[in-house]
Amino acid sequence: MKILIIPSWYPTVDKPNNGVFFREQAETLAARGHEVTVIYADLRFRLGALRTGVFEERSARVPTYIYRRHSMTPFLEPGRWPQRALMLQKLYECAVRHGGKPDVVHLHSCRQGIEAVHLCRKYSLPLVYTEHYSGLLGEPAWSLRREAQAALSGADAAVAVSESLRDAMEAFRPAGCETPIRIIPNAVDTKAFGLQATGSRAAPRRGGFVYAAMGNLVASKGFDVLLHAFRLVCDVKPDSTLVIAGAGPQRQALRQLATELGIQGRVTFAGELARAEAPRFFGGCDCFVCSSLYETFGMVLIEALACGKPVVSTRCGGPQDIVTEQNGILCEPGSVPELAQAMLALRRHGYYSSQTIRSGCAARFSADAVCGQLEALYGDVLQGRATV
Repeated sequence: MKILIIPSWYPTVDKPNNGVFFREQAETLAARGHEVTVIYADLRFRLGALRTGVFEERSARVPTYIYRRHSMTPFLEPGRWPQRALMLQKLYECAVRHGGKPDVVHLHSCRQGIEAVHLCRKYSLPLVYTEHYSGLLGEPAWSLRREAQAALSGADAAVAVSESLRDAMEAFRPAGCETPIRIIPNAVDTKAFGLQATGSRAAPRRGGFVYAAMGNLVASKGFDVLLHAFRLVCDVKPDSTLVIAGAGPQRQALRQLATELGIQGRVTFAGELARAEAPRFFGGCDCFVCSSLYETFGMVLIEALACGKPVVSTRCGGPQDIVTEQNGILCEPGSVPELAQAMLALRRHGYYSSQTIRSGCAARFSADAVCGQLEALYGDVLQGRATV
């Protein structure tokens, strides 16, 4: 099957971890025998020294075409829609010249939904739409709501990566739109993330019990709540340490908070990790903690589980589809006492089996398990088109 993937964000030279799971899914589909091509319209306000124009990403494992240019409407999202529509058309023409017309197009996130729907209608292409974007949770701006409605109305089939995200998508469903929404989770590379992973400089073994967390250092990740909870943990278990990986605007404020709480000697800020370092990071901890206020899924959770690590997570959306009694504990988002109690409870239990955690994760979230569901969906879409 020829599959054309349109991601709304994607790894680039300056943002190597941006949408890396889109790339990994494309590579897995290609490894399963499909002809996969990726096209990415990279419209930006600031370009710096980045390459511009249409070009093929030579280092990619699947054919990947990028069109990068300066946005003529940097502060107006609707102004970007016609610009990206033209960009996607040029990219599509380039992809077809090199690989032929696709059997199906797979859009990741509504952030380029209006543009992808326009492209598929112009060339009579079947469209599968998967949503990942956390901005749809809560009260999204009217422009984002319109993008979500356009993607849902224009797709042959839609996918949510969690039950909570499907509920949010249903709330945006336009009148008369009957596009079905299936739940198909994101996948973890169980070859890279496994029990053999060992600690690295990012998660050093100091003795005692090591908690780990990872994510962008922004307010929605709740790292301030985590630091307050960790101080309570240290009052009970002073041999505890916490390693936080990630970069973002709250880095300095979180460092200062750790100092104010008197736990700066027990907390390590590891910075943003290269993708290859992530398995060793998870392998170097005893427990992974997600303190987010909201998540559409929880990639870091399934990566930790694939490494056999138990998890503590807030009930913030996607994690409810991931965390079970066999692999971790859930608690309410934003609650310092509940998070601290969960972190201590997980340590006290001590009955979690690394092998059971990993095997359960692989059964639900391995690349083969997830891509098998996608292949079935593609088949249903193509069969539906054939019978119209």
